[in-house]
Amino acid sequence: MLTVAEVAELAPYIDTAGLVGGAFNPGDGHCTPEAVVSGYINAARNLGVQVSRSAR
Repeated sequence: MLTVAEVAELAPYIDTAGLVGGAFNPGDGHCTPEAVVSGYINAARNLGVQVSRSAR
């Protein structure tokens, strides 16, 4: 558990207005939207799905 000051230090891009605290787990992951899509595509391919990059 973090204080608001610790949140601001750890993630200065976060607007801390209205926060009362935060949580941080260094073992948690980070994912971007494109990584999620890529993961779904790879899983589908592993199951035999043929993926098309453009559909018409």
